[in-house]
Amino acid sequence: MQDKVKDIIVDTPSTSISISTCIGGLYPNDEKCVAYTYGPDPIQVIECHLPKGPYAPLVVLLIHGGFWSAKYNRSLEDAVGNDLLRFKTVVCNLDYRSIGNDGGYPNTFYDVANGTDLIRTIAEEHGFNSDRIIVVGHSAGGQLGGYITGRFRLKSNQPGYSTNPVRPIAFVSQAGVNNLWDGCDHAEETGSGAVISFLGGKYQMYPERYVFSSLAASSNLSIKVQYPSQFLPLEVPMQVITGSADITVPISQTITLAEQAKFAGDNCTEVIVEGEDHFVHLNISSKSWNRTLTFVLSFIH
Repeated sequence: MQDKVKDIIVDTPSTSISISTCIGGLYPNDEKCVAYTYGPDPIQVIECHLPKGPYAPLVVLLIHGGFWSAKYNRSLEDAVGNDLLRFKTVVCNLDYRSIGNDGGYPNTFYDVANGTDLIRTIAEEHGFNSDRIIVVGHSAGGQLGGYITGRFRLKSNQPGYSTNPVRPIAFVSQAGVNNLWDGCDHAEETGSGAVISFLGGKYQMYPERYVFSSLAASSNLSIKVQYPSQFLPLEVPMQVITGSADITVPISQTITLAEQAKFAGDNCTEVIVEGEDHFVHLNISSKSWNRTLTFVLSFIH
């Protein structure tokens, strides 16, 4: 079936509105937190946490997961966001419409693109450099983070296209849903059909949506040949990380992306942490988070 984006009603972003303090309040390590909206829905917001003291030359954009479901929001990232502030990085926590709240394809993509673009405005108004952004996405946020990092490869008729998109300097996928083709083929193992709900159908019906949204190509060779990854190489360093005890998102989602990214020529570090599960990436005492933290901090210079 030919996909027709124009047939889908999409909310256009409104003028951004600065809010003096973040809705969720300050993190303990904050000096200040500012929130900017990019649309009429309260969930269309990006909160930027500014550290105490001089800022490190690095912005970390956090994108939460939850299988693109409206049951979850940016508060999932609060603990790791506060931890990052110890190292004087600016932390931006992005939220977006999800399934059950006018999200899914294509609105979620418009949301994360519009929200990310606001970082430039926030940087100008609050005195930090937006040229060095690292995207860290967990679970479904890993898929969205890959989309943001590879947005420079979008075609002009694809949601979120820009002639001057934000270009992150690195990307981390924490137990990410990196391969939506495989997520469709193994639907029950990947959020009980969440990929199909997110994209509005299976790839047999909407292959263009899967090409547009999946960082990795299908593991099925015949499908991969017909529909190669649009995004690889990302042309920035990547860390793809998961735990050996993850039963929420198949570990193959991490392995497949790592293999394809390396084959495409990307500098991709694959990490499988023994004994850790899907949710420990949000726990600052976990080995998984500390591996990601070490990767992120290596870009402070």
